[in-house]
Amino acid sequence: MKKWLILPLLLSLSLTACTSGMELKKHTFTFELGADVFANPSLYVKNPDKYDLRNAKVISNSKGLSKVENHFVNEQKDYLACGVYEFTLVDGRTKIPFKVKVKDTQAPNVRYNPTEIKVEKGEVPDFQDAFQATDLSGANYDATWDTTTSGTSNVTVRIYDRFGNSVSKEVQLVVE
Repeated sequence: MKKWLILPLLLSLSLTACTSGMELKKHTFTFELGADVFANPSLYVKNPDKYDLRNAKVISNSKGLSKVENHFVNEQKDYLACGVYEFTLVDGRTKIPFKVKVKDTQAPNVRYNPTEIKVEKGEVPDFQDAFQATDLSGANYDATWDTTTSGTSNVTVRIYDRFGNSVSKEVQLVVE
């Protein structure tokens, strides 16, 4: 009879020990803009195989976030915008706060790479149409050109986002 009383006690102590020593892999997790930030606790827990995480949850403490299909998003977007967000890993009485930092470190994605752009004399070149760059932070174009006289010149077009990530492309500007 004593064996049957001791067994549940040992089992409950071992389960308590498993959750009380839970640690996160780190206190701040960094993600690239556009990457999924999942609500899966095992992604954040150090040695997740050591713990029963079936009842564990990742909860957002930051305003304006939603959980959609097991990942967190900003309202009206399907990703988290750049910034720092606060979360809590909750497993029973164990609550461990952590942060997620979302950064944009990637240059805009240039869809087309033309070797030549033709314009009429006095016309402003349409670099957006020529390169069709995209970026979640927006794509801007910077170049110095002269279309006041006919001829061909080499132009360096800098394509950048609002965080300063950029790529430069060479193109021949043909003024007719």
